[in-house]
Amino acid sequence: GYFSIPGENPSGIEYFNCGLVNWKSRNWLVTRRRRFTRNTRGTNDIVMWSLTGKQVHNPVPVKIFVKYAGEHHEDPRAINVGGQCLLSYCNFRLNSYAHQAHGIMREDFRVMNPVSISYGNNRSDLMLGKFHEKNWTPFVTPDNKLAFVYAIHPQHEIIIIEGNQVVKTYLSGKDWSKAHWLWGHPRGGSPPVQVGTHYYGFFH
Repeated sequence: GYFSIPGENPSGIEYFNCGLVNWKSRNWLVTRRRRFTRNTRGTNDIVMWSLTGKQVHNPVPVKIFVKYAGEHHEDPRAINVGGQCLLSYCNFRLNSYAHQAHGIMREDFRVMNPVSISYGNNRSDLMLGKFHEKNWTPFVTPDNKLAFVYAIHPQHEIIIIEGNQVVKTYLSGKDWSKAHWLWGHPRGGSPPVQVGTHYYGFFH
């Protein structure tokens, strides 16, 4: 169902591309927030909401260490890794390509040490990207490796991460290029959840 966002004037504010994570013994709704201001295309950040049933409350903006002035953060994907919340997100400036990064969120909702992976068009620095990268979706493998669904079209592509390096890549081997989605390019969405011997996820 839908969540009603309380306490904010909806005019000029949008919440979307949200995710769910269980962390600190409760459920959280993690959202992208876009705020429109005069003569701008808006500013983007990430907000965590404590969740009780379908009621959201106590919004907390996530503070992410930035290297450059004017960075935006959007499209959050969050998973619990050994009791810690790993937040994967897209960041960008108005003169950069979209860039993929992730980091462990502290108890005070700060990400102090973002990690950027050089893979595909992504680079270790926001301003060095070769083209847009976003919607990498994190999950933990059965042997406790950090993995990301890098792409689902035209092939299903999984990357395994150690530190800030890709150490292994898996391709489905099946060509999905002729499987068209009428509403845009299929990209990563919800982090995969293991059910039996398979992982299930929903694309964005």
